[in-house]
Amino acid sequence: MVAASATHGLIQEVLEAIRRIERGTYGVCEITGEPITADRLSSVPWARYSLEGQQQVEQQGLARRSSLPSLEGLAATEPVEAEAEEESD
Repeated sequence: MVAASATHGLIQEVLEAIRRIERGTYGVCEITGEPITADRLSSVPWARYSLEGQQQVEQQGLARRSSLPSLEGLAATEPVEAEAEEESD
């Protein structure tokens, strides 16, 4: 289940990056407003923050908050978890 959750999170990050491309904000740090370096985008194409912005997020403890799944994702996983519990009984 952990792998599925991680995969879902990664897919969400990629979809958000595509939305930033469509809005024309891809490659711009959401914290500092500065460009994200090409090296960072090469390594992490869905990066939302520059290195400086990422450090600020981590220092403020906001890193976990930004990776929460959407409510749609939570609703889709509830029945599966309930079924797994029933099967283990």
